[in-house]
Amino acid sequence: MIASRRPARPPSVVRIVAWSVALLLPGRALHAQETEKLPGWAWTASIFLEEGWDSNVNFSRETALPGDASGFITRPAATFGYERTGAHSQLGLSFRGGGAVYPEQQDLNQFNAGATLVGNFQTSPRLNLDLREAYTYAYTRSQPDLLAEGVVLPLALARVNDARVGLTYRIGERVSLSTSAAHTFLQYVDSDRADETRLVAREALSWSSGPRKSVSVAYVFQDAGVSQDRTDGLVHSVRGLWIFPIGRFPVATLTGGADYSPSSTPDLSEWSPAGTARLAGRFQHSELAVEYSRFVGRTFGIAPRSANDLFLLDYRVEIGRRLRTTSTASYRRTREVQGVSGELSTYSFSSTFERSLGRRLRARVGYLFQAQSGGARGQITSHQAQVALGDVWTWR
Repeated sequence: MIASRRPARPPSVVRIVAWSVALLLPGRALHAQETEKLPGWAWTASIFLEEGWDSNVNFSRETALPGDASGFITRPAATFGYERTGAHSQLGLSFRGGGAVYPEQQDLNQFNAGATLVGNFQTSPRLNLDLREAYTYAYTRSQPDLLAEGVVLPLALARVNDARVGLTYRIGERVSLSTSAAHTFLQYVDSDRADETRLVAREALSWSSGPRKSVSVAYVFQDAGVSQDRTDGLVHSVRGLWIFPIGRFPVATLTGGADYSPSSTPDLSEWSPAGTARLAGRFQHSELAVEYSRFVGRTFGIAPRSANDLFLLDYRVEIGRRLRTTSTASYRRTREVQGVSGELSTYSFSSTFERSLGRRLRARVGYLFQAQSGGARGQITSHQAQVALGDVWTWR
């Protein structure tokens, strides 16, 4: 098990979606349609100060002394970013840093930092290039790449490096070929647990029949890299994908196929059905995304290869010009492939309200619930509440 030492900054939003599923679909994003970016550049910076309370700072059933499980937390945070949009390219660079201060438990104080570089380049009329490089130094309960998969881990300091590259080539007016590769490296800093890696490679052929309509066939290869013969972490996947509109706004995505988990013992090799059902739409003042996925892949901190059922919900609303609210929920059930461990279920729900108090000043109130059941650690729950005030600058 991971050594539980210090508390982590809770996430403001649990984002979409499990790595092994996301790479099956081109352009997988939580929003149904990305806002069109105007050419130009922009600098942004923000400073936030948050006061919060956590009912279970270590996300553990075990506490050394009565009352140690809960506590008040002060969280300062700052971000700095640059974005440039050209006629055929988009480039973004962001830095973030922060920490958590426990007024009555100074030994739990912590620091976290990260940087992200993303780029999209139309290198020719037919060829498009996507890049992403992200590095995060933080505790497991605030690592975005872990939280995106619906997995809640006990407290441990970790480094995560996430790199992706993708190419899309338009063969004809309606047909395109895409390929991508992604590598994630997880290193536990204050634990003797072994480092974890995952490589995901994807090939897809797509045919578009009109706006928001397409059909694709994809092959995905995953390698968790956990053993010398490497069979314990391999997964081969084949998918068929159909994207189509429902009415004026929502877009539906359906996938179906199978995952193959090879074994050094042929009789233990396993086939399993896999697929996704997703509905997403952007309306006049709101956005909604609902998704259910079934897939086989690495579950960081749990197993190199596991069968997963994942449910995700994200709902965002703008109320007038000053008030925004976001609610998200996730449920994940994990079963280790060819393992002896039982099922593990994790749950998460968050809701935030943010109000503009002026041209730059922002106020935010939030609530986060996290829980797990099953596995070696049994039933664990955590309730968190936050109130934050911040200043945001933008230069264009």
